[in-house]
Amino acid sequence: MLKDGKQKMKKLTLYLFLLLIALSLLGCPPNKMRLRQSTTLEFLDYDYFDEKLSTTLSQGLGKIEVRPLTPFSTNDIPARLDAWFRVIGETGGQVQTAPIDSSSRNIFVSLVLTLHSIYQQLKNQFRYNPAQYYNVLLLYRQNKRGEALIEKLIFTHRKLKPLPR
Repeated sequence: MLKDGKQKMKKLTLYLFLLLIALSLLGCPPNKMRLRQSTTLEFLDYDYFDEKLSTTLSQGLGKIEVRPLTPFSTNDIPARLDAWFRVIGETGGQVQTAPIDSSSRNIFVSLVLTLHSIYQQLKNQFRYNPAQYYNVLLLYRQNKRGEALIEKLIFTHRKLKPLPR
């Protein structure tokens, strides 16, 4: 009977040890090798994209480029992407825009105001949690009507700073 108790105690100790290792790995920042790596994802307005981006952001890569299959207007950012931008903004990250061709920068202020009001309206969801470790740059090109169309999004890894209380 004493032998069974010792074996159970050893198993319990082993399980606790493995649990502690797993929990500590979850809180570890990504290693420097991963910060040098990058990947590209295609944006489709489906739940699958959220899962794929969440998994990719969780890997701690230095840069993740997202390419929409169809460019969209800066005035009509999909709610799915806006939810990611909101988490980045609310956790101290930066949501920025930049023209792909530098011919026009006059819509920058209205774009920033539009993005700000959109991400303020959406609720935080668990799957968007990895976004708190990233900044995002939206690259756009103006069409013939002067409308800015997002052609590329680049998520870059950042250190998470505690929010002021």
